[in-house]
Amino acid sequence: VRGGRVVPRPRRRTALVVAGGGVAVVAVLGAVLALAPRGSGTGGNVKVADILPKSAVGLGDDTLVYSSEQNGTKAVYSLQVGADGPVGPPRPLTRDARPDTLPVIVGPKRRTVLYTVGDSSPSLKAIAADGSVGPISLFGSGPAADIQIAQDARASVDPTGRFIVIKADIGPNDGTAGLYVIAMDGSSVRQLGVPAGATDPSWSPADNRIVYFVSENGSNGGKLFSIDAFDTAATPTQLTDGRNGLDADPCWSPDGKRIAFRRSAGTNLAEMDIYVMDAAGGTPTQLTEAPGQEQDPSFASGDNKKITYTAQRPGDTNREIYVTDANRLDDAHAQRLTTFTGLDATPRWQSG
Repeated sequence: VRGGRVVPRPRRRTALVVAGGGVAVVAVLGAVLALAPRGSGTGGNVKVADILPKSAVGLGDDTLVYSSEQNGTKAVYSLQVGADGPVGPPRPLTRDARPDTLPVIVGPKRRTVLYTVGDSSPSLKAIAADGSVGPISLFGSGPAADIQIAQDARASVDPTGRFIVIKADIGPNDGTAGLYVIAMDGSSVRQLGVPAGATDPSWSPADNRIVYFVSENGSNGGKLFSIDAFDTAATPTQLTDGRNGLDADPCWSPDGKRIAFRRSAGTNLAEMDIYVMDAAGGTPTQLTEAPGQEQDPSFASGDNKKITYTAQRPGDTNREIYVTDANRLDDAHAQRLTTFTGLDATPRWQSG
């Protein structure tokens, strides 16, 4: 019982691997890794077990992952992007009918993909980046087993691939709603000192900073903030004030020097565009201005010059994925990457 209400016992999940037609219990797939201290508050070296399924070869820097809904079934896909658009067809990485959403590539070798399953009991799963192994469920043991992941949770991973930041409704030891930093094997959990409404966290590829947004008056957008993931004395740094529109969907450039995000036209969520600004804040540069909803930005892996996003134009029934210049407004040369009849969303080209 927490706060006068009964909380269901967390499910202790046994991780399973599906490869071809066989099913096997997942053992620890890698050696125990020693983590160097990551700033103040880490308490020295921390060891975590590398339990993630991995592909033999990681995804190339020219490949992104995204969620697509086809004929009522949602799945995670990968897509190779060339100079002139897609290279070959999208490749399905998951094949079940569950509501798979919000994928993210795990670095630094890009051999694993995480994704949330936003059903009645949201969970975080991992698969090999080529779809050959998995899925397995994370957070089945240790302190992280008491995490209740939020329905709209999007995970982001630190540069080493050993920690996750994610939104949760409940945490261990009567933890309240908010953002949590969790060891990949579930052995440690820490709640960040941010408001309960903080969401869409994105971890810098360069250091310990996490950027997120806090909803304004319950809407799907608000103000952007950043905070150090491991400094227990850290307080949030406000990056935008929400006066020029509601901001959301932040993500980092590969060098950690800039943040891209989507901004609505005032409080009108029917009109959204992609912007980019210095990581410390300041006046942003607008990257898109076409009518409709542009959102879900993600910089290309290892490339500060390109950025992907989704767009739903007025009158369209589907959302599609585009790529454009990450430094200037250039709608005229934005390339459409998907042509499915279904909903294509939440592209991720890198961990942050």
